[in-house]
Amino acid sequence: MTDIDRVLVTGGCGFVGANLLRLLRDRTSWSLRAVDDLRKGSRDHVPDDLAEVVVGDCADPAVIGPA
Repeated sequence: MTDIDRVLVTGGCGFVGANLLRLLRDRTSWSLRAVDDLRKGSRDHVPDDLAEVVVGDCADPAVIGPA
């Protein structure tokens, strides 16, 4: 089994992504990060204590590289 310590959720500020982040927070001890371009999602869906949010397009290597 692989040791997981962090997870990146694309679309994390949308309905599905934000709920996935909550589920992962409640069931794991992983560090959580979300990437979202906020075209349809809202930063308000992901409180600061839930996950780190990177705003940008997940197809952009400059956004995904550091994420």
